[in-house]
Amino acid sequence: MATEEHYLKTELYDLVRRDPAIFEFLQAGSLDGIWYWDVERQEQEWMSPRFKELFGYRDDEIPNTSAWWMENIFPEDRAVALENFGRHLEDARHPYDQIVRYRHRDGSTVWVRCRGLAIRDANGKAIRLLGCHTDVTALKRAEEDLRRQAAELREARDAAERASTAKSTFLANVSHEIRTPLNGVIGMTELLRDTALDAEQREQVTAIRESAEALLEIINDILDFSKIEAGRLVAEPRPFRLRERLDSLVRAFAPRLHGRPVTLAADIAPDTPDALVGDARFLRQVLANLLSNAIKFTERGTITLRARLRERIGDELTLEFEVSDTGIGIPAAKQRVIFEEFVQADASTTRRYGGTGLGLAIATRLVDALGGEIGLTSEPGAGSTFRITAAFRRDAAGGAEAIPAPEAMVELRPLQVLLVEDSIANQRVATGMLQKARHTVRVASDGTAAVAACAEARFDVILMDLQMPDMDGYAATRAIRSRERERHAARTPIVALTARASRGSEASCLSAGFDGYLLKPYRSRELLEAIAAGLGRAAADPDAAQPATPPGGAPAAEGSPGTGSRLDWSSAVESLDGDRELLRAVLDGFLGQHPALAAELRDAIAADDRPVARRVAHTIGGSLRMFRDARVVALAETLEDRCGGERPEDVTAAWGDLAPELDAAVAEIRAWVGEHR
Repeated sequence: MATEEHYLKTELYDLVRRDPAIFEFLQAGSLDGIWYWDVERQEQEWMSPRFKELFGYRDDEIPNTSAWWMENIFPEDRAVALENFGRHLEDARHPYDQIVRYRHRDGSTVWVRCRGLAIRDANGKAIRLLGCHTDVTALKRAEEDLRRQAAELREARDAAERASTAKSTFLANVSHEIRTPLNGVIGMTELLRDTALDAEQREQVTAIRESAEALLEIINDILDFSKIEAGRLVAEPRPFRLRERLDSLVRAFAPRLHGRPVTLAADIAPDTPDALVGDARFLRQVLANLLSNAIKFTERGTITLRARLRERIGDELTLEFEVSDTGIGIPAAKQRVIFEEFVQADASTTRRYGGTGLGLAIATRLVDALGGEIGLTSEPGAGSTFRITAAFRRDAAGGAEAIPAPEAMVELRPLQVLLVEDSIANQRVATGMLQKARHTVRVASDGTAAVAACAEARFDVILMDLQMPDMDGYAATRAIRSRERERHAARTPIVALTARASRGSEASCLSAGFDGYLLKPYRSRELLEAIAAGLGRAAADPDAAQPATPPGGAPAAEGSPGTGSRLDWSSAVESLDGDRELLRAVLDGFLGQHPALAAELRDAIAADDRPVARRVAHTIGGSLRMFRDARVVALAETLEDRCGGERPEDVTAAWGDLAPELDAAVAEIRAWVGEHR
């Protein structure tokens, strides 16, 4: 094949040499510009009319010399072309092939692919270079458009991720800011209800409490929907007893029907398995939402919660649940849209019954997480029946824990309690609840005062608010635990109080040295149960959740990769109120965008595009600012500042400092995220 190909090339060469018209025909029909270079004379020998046409000239407007080439090729590209030219002449194995830029007659830029092949004598010495220029301007412009679009998409993605992170942080702050005063409202009404009130006063207190409970339900709906949107609600299968859970749910809702001609009952088919493995928390939330709606829209009649076994394959079970009522019903045209976000069957419904229109949207997402479906049948004026299915496994081991009766009030011996709380209203709520249960309370308004109080006296339990000015609850707990270790003192149970409702907060608190966790707003029973749980945990294991003390004496940050860390993981966790899952989601987003950010920053610095470099450095620094006093953040800020200066070498030097520190920080973040998945 090689011999035949060589023969055809030789024959074509001889044919063209004998008849120049054939060559003229071939070059005239080509879209490429063709040229000869005389190696021995180091001079341009010929350029085809098409070559000159590429740059806006007629054949007679450019002489066949190298002067035009030297003047109109971009200087930096000329150096590359000459280097490749020399290497190809010396070694035929090195191709003469590159893309270079020329100035067009109208001042625009023409991108061409320049290729050449040396004609050599019998000794292999190059005597002439034959080449062609192909116009690739359209291709390069398309590439530039794609790069620009990719940059715009990256910026849009980064903006969306920043917005998502900001939304999560905003909602966590909203949760804290609203739950804190709500704790005061609900707690005070509970205390006030137990005083001597006449009928009118009791009715007014009840109205206040019901309004506060309704507001709390709205807040919970908004937060739950936000977590579902962010993918932060994940089913956690655990053993549980179905009948205990459903009976407990019905008992919890029964008081809402007091004084109304409505009956609430549970109907569980006898063959329905009781010992299950699944997410009882999700199931309860879905059924609670459906029962809440049924109670809201039913003035008289019956509300029934039913459960039955729909399918069994080995230990895999599908259960069906129904919540039926005799309420106002839902028109057929509205039965599909009510499962969408912020939608209710009628705009007037919101004014009459309240609500956000999020409940059924949340229920739908939770049912999806349970591996089931949701639907309904309804007739206006006759009531509604909502049906859901959910997948569970049979609990062959029978490891489910029994649920204590909700009516049982925790009985504790009189305790010496240190309440650490900066809100005056919440101080009064907790103090009133505790004193009513015969406990003695001392109040500290911040972490510093709490540490000082623990140095003066011994307490049976400490109730520690997490968000306080100056020294917060985490720092105060670390200080108290450190003092206990130094003095070999007995461990004082500490229960965390927080108004931020975030999944993972309880686990973070327990691993940070707390013995219990209570979410605001709370009731008397919940407060006493949290204290009992904290006492029990501390008594069962006096060293439980003691933060490890690394060299240097400071407690290790929860979740920290180790003492050699570049990053302050404690400050990062605390900045999100102990929500490790939110921190992981934020860092996951940063890791996802980091390769593109780093590449964009390198390219911008190489091209001395300081506005882009400044923007990207700002993004990197801002993404990692939850790490207090992190060197990588300081270096990113330095680079951002240098980009506003006049000296390119300062920018390059700042990037040289940042790059290795950023690589090390990213490696540490990646390790932490991997450990906490």
